[in-house]
Amino acid sequence: MNMLVIEMSTAQASLALFREQECIAERAWHQKEEPGQHLWTLLPELLAEANASPESLDLLACGRGPGGYASLRIGLTAAQGLALPGGRELYTVSSGEALARAEARRHEPDTFEMAIVGDARRESVWIGRFTARDGRVDPESSWEVLPLDQLASGLPVRGRVFSPDWSTLRDRLPREATEVASWTPEDRFPRARDVGRAVLDRRESRIVSEPAVPLYLHPAVRPASRQTPKR
Repeated sequence: MNMLVIEMSTAQASLALFREQECIAERAWHQKEEPGQHLWTLLPELLAEANASPESLDLLACGRGPGGYASLRIGLTAAQGLALPGGRELYTVSSGEALARAEARRHEPDTFEMAIVGDARRESVWIGRFTARDGRVDPESSWEVLPLDQLASGLPVRGRVFSPDWSTLRDRLPREATEVASWTPEDRFPRARDVGRAVLDRRESRIVSEPAVPLYLHPAVRPASRQTPKR
């Protein structure tokens, strides 16, 4: 089975190709002003390295966030487009859950509570909580948005916190949020290989795909109303 994985939820985007259970090729790039600008350049390189083609793909997988809406939409649209010919399976999973699973494996066999936190702009953050046990994770909450000044109340006490946005959040975090839990002091991005492994684990456990829509948790911004000039 050939599985192509697309992960574009954060500033560090990536592609991975799995053959059966093994990741055999990867590409990564930093997303700047134009989300997805390298996707269609690096995808042919990835397939060529693995001696694969779009027609040889059996399964498409994609991380659905939380993260930036534009890049998530591009990644999901690309995965849907590649899956369409021949009616290939498309499986999506939360990028945050994939990162949590990767961190659980990194700290195996420890059992601990963790939170994945990201910048939701406008002085708020998105957060999801998990419990890691022997390299696996169990979600403890749904993804939600919290004001920065309320973040400490949402963190697991004495738990571990990982964030793809540490470099932008670290100087804005309330003191209580840094005292209640242990933050990893570097950006930790979900990678396509992490998403792929999460998909394989979930399918093996007969967990169905999440909806193929962006998991977008940034608060909506309402544009200022325009008043029609009086005549």
